[in-house]
Amino acid sequence: MTEVRSLRQKLLGLFSDTGFRGPVLSLMSGSGITLAAAYFAQPILTRIYGPEAFGVSDYFVGVMAILTPVASLRYEDAVMTPERDRDAGHVIWLSAILSMTTVVLLTLAIPFSNGIARAIGFPEFARWVPLIPLGLFFSRISRLSDLWLARNQRFRIISAGEVGNKLTMLGTRLGAGAFTSGAGGLIGGFVVGPVVSSVVYVRAMVKRGLTPPRPDLGGMRRVLSAYRRFPQFTLPSALLSAVVSRLPVLLLPLYFTIEIVGYYGRAFVVLAIPLSLLGNAIAQVFFVRAAQARSGGNLPELTAAVHGRLVLLGVYPTLVLIAAGPALFDFVLGDAWRTSGEFVRLIGMWLMLASVSAPLTRLFDVLERQRTELMTSVFTFILLTSTIVLAGRTGDIMLTLLLTGVAGSLSRVVQLSASLRVAGVRLGAALRPYFRYALYSIPGIVLTMSAEEYISDGAAFGAMVGGGLVYLGLAYRQERRSRISTGL
Repeated sequence: MTEVRSLRQKLLGLFSDTGFRGPVLSLMSGSGITLAAAYFAQPILTRIYGPEAFGVSDYFVGVMAILTPVASLRYEDAVMTPERDRDAGHVIWLSAILSMTTVVLLTLAIPFSNGIARAIGFPEFARWVPLIPLGLFFSRISRLSDLWLARNQRFRIISAGEVGNKLTMLGTRLGAGAFTSGAGGLIGGFVVGPVVSSVVYVRAMVKRGLTPPRPDLGGMRRVLSAYRRFPQFTLPSALLSAVVSRLPVLLLPLYFTIEIVGYYGRAFVVLAIPLSLLGNAIAQVFFVRAAQARSGGNLPELTAAVHGRLVLLGVYPTLVLIAAGPALFDFVLGDAWRTSGEFVRLIGMWLMLASVSAPLTRLFDVLERQRTELMTSVFTFILLTSTIVLAGRTGDIMLTLLLTGVAGSLSRVVQLSASLRVAGVRLGAALRPYFRYALYSIPGIVLTMSAEEYISDGAAFGAMVGGGLVYLGLAYRQERRSRISTGL
């Protein structure tokens, strides 16, 4: 009995809400569950829904991703900044009021759905415009609750909400597939997911007495003025970043068919979504710890450690998909999706660098260097937009995505360099993880390519998994050394 109790205490210690590793493990446990569910569901979803349905759904998600940063003028990014919870509560309430105002304005635009769809060059999208305000309403409740819980370091609750969100989305998509193979099931799942996480978060806050303090007009005015740099600089940066991450989905329909968007979307989802889920788990904790580390004088060490772990997560899956993407997509998703495997080879490096750099942009908020973030975002937007527009006119999708991948990688290198520089991380410390984890990836890549060439696509998938276990074993040893030396 004593041994059981001791084991239970050790497990609870691993997933504690204190330190750095415990909160990250709590959040990654939720991300891991949702990631596993999403990956098990993908082969089923790709056999229920075709490229066109995924293309329309990806377009809807892209529009939502762009509207989200606008909704509250990014005031919620200031929630970790105030020392007093009362001031942070005013930030949350201000963000909520601004978000609901945006929802109301979008609702008033519903009668003009046809005109809006024609204006964006996608007339068939008109039928889905009315779902945008509803989706935004619940996604904002979920996001603001998530931030407040993160400030209070209730990471296990956040993990539970994330699991509920993603499992509900997947369940809805799979269930709807029994009745329709159109985009409605995919979009419906995306809209319903945040409803569940909102309920989980709000109930937990009420039950534990964690609701934000009641606001007053004076306090609202104070935070509105005190954190005006966020709408001035963070908002444009966040909006540009959201647009950049979805640019291919939004611009490809102007030059290619919606099926091409569906193929691109699967390439994006298979690599970018899992990396972003894991990266977001780290980013949420990093946002809190970076503010503390700035005062404690150990921000460079914290940033270097977090950067190394983000690189660890991204290098192997990216390199193995670049090496054998078509065969792996063919085996897992079905032969209709081999094209997505060709696409991921062209954009894989960009997606990996994006997953590494995005969480570290929190440094610009912590260090109040929003102007630097804005400059890097403007550079990225101009470079990617011009690349896709000019390349898209050639009518060659492979050339378009190749140039997009190169431009995207370059822009993310610039953004990542700026983030690490403002945190005081040296160049050698920044580059070391890439070489180390690329070296650890070689056994898995060689095994996967050999299995594809001499045996079968199924054997290549098995080799990828086996190589991944080798990679994780080598990476774990390095991570353990790093944790011992840094205490993170």
